[in-house]
Amino acid sequence: QDCTIATDFAGVDHLQVLLHQSTIPANDSLSVPIVFSPKEPNKTYRERVVFVLNEHTPMAVTLSGKGCPLRLELSSSDMALIDFGGVLAGQRASRSVKVVNRSERRVAFSLEDSSHRLKDHAVTFFPDMPISLRPRDMQQIDISFAPTSKVPPFRLPLVAVPENLPSTSLPVTTIAGKSYATEVRFTPQTVGFGAVIVNSRAVRHGRLHNGGDVGSKFRFVLPQRGRENGLLGFSPMEGYLAPQEDIAIEIAFHPKTAHPRELSLEVQCIIEGPPTIQLTIGVTGKGLSLAEESVKPLSFATPVRTEKKETVKVPNPTATPWTVTPVIRTDEPKAQVYWAVSPTDTLSIPPSGEGVLTVT
Repeated sequence: QDCTIATDFAGVDHLQVLLHQSTIPANDSLSVPIVFSPKEPNKTYRERVVFVLNEHTPMAVTLSGKGCPLRLELSSSDMALIDFGGVLAGQRASRSVKVVNRSERRVAFSLEDSSHRLKDHAVTFFPDMPISLRPRDMQQIDISFAPTSKVPPFRLPLVAVPENLPSTSLPVTTIAGKSYATEVRFTPQTVGFGAVIVNSRAVRHGRLHNGGDVGSKFRFVLPQRGRENGLLGFSPMEGYLAPQEDIAIEIAFHPKTAHPRELSLEVQCIIEGPPTIQLTIGVTGKGLSLAEESVKPLSFATPVRTEKKETVKVPNPTATPWTVTPVIRTDEPKAQVYWAVSPTDTLSIPPSGEGVLTVT
């Protein structure tokens, strides 16, 4: 027949009997949850609980237990600090620690990264799932530091959270490290020349800056179109960029033929690693033939084998300085040298100023 069961045990700080008056059907059973929460380690607790069957028959049960301290410890105190030191971005460093369950009971726990701070510093650990250790069992924990960019110095804890004590954090080890990186940028990312007269040379300037902690070699790789007839040039083409160094780069556009439309070229700047970095610099420009109305005749009349000099004024009506490279050639008869011009290399003309070339 059915049976009722109840208890008048009100519970104490360390023991709770979770039972309201219940009925147990014939040939059935009832599980009564009993929660033991010891407050002091290594203390033996004992309580007598009386259950009443069918409201008349008492049945006494003695419950005893002891609180044991939770001891999840490193196998060696040398593992209390895992210091990776400085690691280059793009490389990986790994270390291992071992934890031992020195408790008298099985301990189930999970390793946790508080607020993802370790993850934000490129640190990962394994196992990353719940772990259960019997007394005296040992578990190896693998920790990796694999930065992909510069990481400032850090020192962060790795903690264990017991399964039944989610509000408790047990320190496992402290992880420290930093990352060195090459952080190179080129400015501007796009260099525009506009229209440039055929056989003249236009120059722009850029800057290559290393904002990182590691020096690196660099080199520019011109596209095939840029290499043809010396159309495009970077100076220096290669070199070494020290940490926090800033290098001026000269970019020259020297069209030998006219182009029906503006050219768009991509230049690669290779920064040797690890890791190897590749920057892309856009260059635009167009070769333009000199219009006939822009040609101004300069006539010479002089006896044979006698030099004569004439001057040519070149105005700069713009608000930016000009650098002019004079080019002189003989069209007829071919391959003869009758004229010379000075200066022979470049002529600098200030904004709204005027330059003078001497033709001999």
